[in-house]
Amino acid sequence: MGKKQRIKDMTVGALIGCMFVGGMPMAMAAVEQINLPVSYNDIKIVVDGKNLDTENEPFISAGVTYLPVRAVAEAVGKNVSWDGETNTVYIDEEKVEYENIYSRNNPAPLGERQTLNIDNEALSYTATVEITDVERGDSAWKKIKAANMYNPEPKDGMEYILVKAKIIIDKVEGDKAVSINKYMFDAFSSTGEQYDFYDVTVVPAPEFKGDLYEGGSKEGYFTFLVDKKDEAPKLVFERNSDGSGGLWFSIE
Repeated sequence: MGKKQRIKDMTVGALIGCMFVGGMPMAMAAVEQINLPVSYNDIKIVVDGKNLDTENEPFISAGVTYLPVRAVAEAVGKNVSWDGETNTVYIDEEKVEYENIYSRNNPAPLGERQTLNIDNEALSYTATVEITDVERGDSAWKKIKAANMYNPEPKDGMEYILVKAKIIIDKVEGDKAVSINKYMFDAFSSTGEQYDFYDVTVVPAPEFKGDLYEGGSKEGYFTFLVDKKDEAPKLVFERNSDGSGGLWFSIE
């Protein structure tokens, strides 16, 4: 086996068994922490003939070379994201633009993930979004009332929809945080009319709200009031100011 082949095997092994995502160390087991003797030997990483500078220095432990996964993966054209809720590192093909198969007239069903690039004056980032649960009518009102006894009953002819959404911040330009909240979504009727937000409602915990840096994720609740007769309301995430784009979801 030649020198280049040994380096290739080392890199592949390091990508599978690496210990760094960004600057954060990861335990190799979910509930167990172990202390490993390590040695730093001024290890250099060369990708396509170019030296790769990394924030975290590679090291050797028990004969295995560990490299920072984000730096190495992105250097070879891969996208890296971290799901803190499941302790999972995702290494995917680098995507500049995402082509989603869903639209306003064909919204994504419950549990279907969609990914979108958002670029505005304040922030550029990529997010993966999923509607994980929807409750409507009496079952939604029961949970909303239990969250706060002073939550107002729905108006005549209207009923609550309690939505649980999950978002993963895949990538952010610069070391910035994305502020996530229910205002990222708009609700529309099956006939294309926008529903008003009902801001006074206290939702069950956890609320869909918070600041997330690259690799962070959040799952939480928010509510809408919809017409009782509306059989196919929809949600849209981060549509453009002219109404185009965004990620469309069915909340039937």
